[in-house]
Amino acid sequence: MSNRRISVKNAAAWNILNQASMAVFGVIQYSILARILDRSDFGLLAIATTLTSLVLLFQDMGLSGAVLTKGDLTSEEYSTLYWLNVGLSFVASLVIVFGAPWIAAFYGSVELIEVLLGVASSVLLTAFGRQAGAMASRDLDFKLIALAGCLSTLISFVVSIALALMGAGVQSLVYGVVLKVGLKSLFMMLMSSERGLLHFVFEFGKIRGLFNIGLYGFIGQILNMMKSHMDGLLIAKFVGLDAAGIYDLGKRLSARPFNILNPVVMNVGRPYMAREIRDGRSGGDAVVLTTRMVSSLNSPVYFLLVVFNVQFVVAMYGKSNAVVADIFLPMCLYHLLRSLMNPVSALAMASGRTLRECIWHIATFPLTPIVVYFSGRFGGVGVAWGMLSLFVVILPLFWRFLVWPFTGIAFLDYLKSFRPLSISVIYNMLRNRSKNKL
Repeated sequence: MSNRRISVKNAAAWNILNQASMAVFGVIQYSILARILDRSDFGLLAIATTLTSLVLLFQDMGLSGAVLTKGDLTSEEYSTLYWLNVGLSFVASLVIVFGAPWIAAFYGSVELIEVLLGVASSVLLTAFGRQAGAMASRDLDFKLIALAGCLSTLISFVVSIALALMGAGVQSLVYGVVLKVGLKSLFMMLMSSERGLLHFVFEFGKIRGLFNIGLYGFIGQILNMMKSHMDGLLIAKFVGLDAAGIYDLGKRLSARPFNILNPVVMNVGRPYMAREIRDGRSGGDAVVLTTRMVSSLNSPVYFLLVVFNVQFVVAMYGKSNAVVADIFLPMCLYHLLRSLMNPVSALAMASGRTLRECIWHIATFPLTPIVVYFSGRFGGVGVAWGMLSLFVVILPLFWRFLVWPFTGIAFLDYLKSFRPLSISVIYNMLRNRSKNKL
């Protein structure tokens, strides 16, 4: 077996370990906390983490993703990227701190101020380990990422539940987020210090090429993030925190397989695509294979969740939160479809062709608030089905504008890539057997 295959295999194994640990602890954590905390606590955290997720994208202007397109970084380039991340993160943290009173007034919740102030610190802490993580991902060094992720997840899991049992309320959620981010950044810095690339140097001219690639990806990420979280924000404003908490519990639970299984493939697939392209290979075949691998992992899981949606919600959140199942079912289908569209975005970043994807996000951005506005008249359930319907309708446009120009794959062939590998193998076996009989 070649060194290339060994590298990818080992990277995938460590990545699976990392994602599995976060999945197990994450599900158990929210299953326990849902029985201790109020629904409004989850609504407050949903608002804070959504806004924070948007701000986090400003940390490096898409440079961490652009790093994948470059083979080796000099000490000057790495240091410039590092200190740029820290500087932008500091500014972003101040924006959250000074904007907290206005945001809390907008939602009519004084408690939101303390939540935002606590979560703001996670923005700054993330910066200290971001470039170390980007370099490790580019080099397929997922052992480092897995060790840092597992340790930080375990510690924050124990602390957040202990605080909830002590009556800390929503702050138990906040401290859990901050502790997880801070510890992961610290572990990443310590474990990657042997590279010796970090110095007190800042030369923007050294990273100008990466900046141009990352900028369009950054704008696209901002718009995509806003589209994916806008439903929860608007529900909190127009329907109320209690309804937002119910919606967030359903959406968060349905996103678990998406957040767990997708990175199993994409965390390794993205840098592998970039390496293939740097070596002069086409990314079209990689997109098809990656999509089928994503489908093979996600489809069986979501099928079971859809069939047993009520039982699963009750098992996770208790009978008092059984109403979450009405949100959970359409959100499962929504996240399944999102997962199958992800590999194309990964190819855009891996190949440095982020401008076209940016245009796509700009063009489709107004659709989300329109759908949420009209479907919100039917409550959180209406929004959930509305978001699913939106993704189904725009799928052909997504293929024509992004998939076909990047890969040259026909629409029907692209839809066939949604089939799990196991189903495809059975289909091919039966087709070959029929041909042999003829």
